[in-house]
Amino acid sequence: MSLWSKYREDFSFPSLKSNLEVDTLIIGGGMTGLNTMYFLRDQKNICLVEANQIGSGVSMNTTGKINYLQENTFVSKLQKGKKILAQKILSSQIYGMKLLLDIISKEQLDCDLEQVTSYIVTNKKENIEVLKEVKDFLKEKNISVVDGDHLFNRFSYGVGVKDTFVFNPMKYMQGLSKILKKHQIYENTKIIKMIRGEKYYFCHTEKYCIRAKEVIIACHYPFFLFPFFMPMKSSIEKSYIIAHKVSNNEKYSYITLETPSESMRFLVISSFFRS
Repeated sequence: MSLWSKYREDFSFPSLKSNLEVDTLIIGGGMTGLNTMYFLRDQKNICLVEANQIGSGVSMNTTGKINYLQENTFVSKLQKGKKILAQKILSSQIYGMKLLLDIISKEQLDCDLEQVTSYIVTNKKENIEVLKEVKDFLKEKNISVVDGDHLFNRFSYGVGVKDTFVFNPMKYMQGLSKILKKHQIYENTKIIKMIRGEKYYFCHTEKYCIRAKEVIIACHYPFFLFPFFMPMKSSIEKSYIIAHKVSNNEKYSYITLETPSESMRFLVISSFFRS
């Protein structure tokens, strides 16, 4: 069970009960889908559908980090010598962070936002040079870098950045849902087939059809396009979470460069549990 699941009980939406015609349909009610609807909220005829409950998928089962120092983003491109692509990915990650932080600030969303230092660390000798290259790359881009000396009793090497955050993703989605409640949002509404017509996309549930001029796919995997088809670049992964009580919030997070990776953050109990 996700640590954030208790906040899922605070909001709900109906399921689709009839055929519908919209200008834009968003498929997927996680953070990507809700953020997309937020940016399109001035559009009158817009709709979002979620196969289960809003925020109940990948978005609820994350560690709640807001940072750009992850092993599977620009770091992997640096390892392959693709510096230009690494720069583009880094810029996009920082821009995405700014958009998220701007929403939280503008809408004054209570989501336990906290600035922390984020590290990427390793215990493998061959990865030390990779992280040194990451460190030099970040310095070239005028990003302040810190060493993870206090982590080195556990890891061989690490590099960190201070302009990163942690938050409660479900409280964030709860806040967005309240802002977007005047729009058409439907839970337990699963798209099982999509047919592209001359002017419209015909998106079918088991009972109804949504006719849309534009469709934005914001679900984790668009299985309804090619049923039971798994692209070669997709893979199945399983993650485990362990919670351990500590005396202090050290205000940092980390992820290891190795695969499988180890990811860690602190959570302040007093701000999490409600009476």
